[in-house]
Parts: sequence; C-alpha cells; structure tokens
Amino acid sequence: MFAVDICAYAVMHNHTHIVFKIDWEKTLAWCSDEVVIQWTTLYKSSPNVERNMSGFKLTKAEKKVVAEDVEKWRHRL
Repeated sequence: MFAVDICAYAVMHNHTHIVFKIDWEKTLAWCSDEVVIQWTTLYKSSPNVERNMSGFKLTKAEKKVVAEDVEKWRHRL
C-alpha cells in the first residue's frame, strides 16, 4: 500500500537493518481513487472523501477539500 521498495536488509541477533527506496513516480501515477483506496486500507477517510466516493454531489469547496486530502495522502504514501 505504500510506495516503498526494500532494497536490502540484514537480520542481526538483536536488531535489523533495512534500506528503503521511496518510489515517487509510483505515487504520481496513481489516480485519486487509487490514493484513497491505498490510504483507507490502514487509515480512516475524511467525511468529504467518503461522500465523494459514495457518489454524492459535492460543492466546489468540498471538491477542493477532497483534492487537498488526496494530495496530502499521496505525499504520505
């Protein structure tokens, strides 16, 4: 669900080392619906995003809030 790749890891007797690579291109390729699906796998959605995904007619201001939420989530994923 997150756009990270594991490049290397080492399991020691009392700890681990992990090298991650963040895949920005992958998140940029996701459409808004994919971002919402990825995000809501672990986290609760915002009410406006839920209404939008349910097919309710949103106002211009609500659509702006949805777009801001999606971009914030895209950055966090």
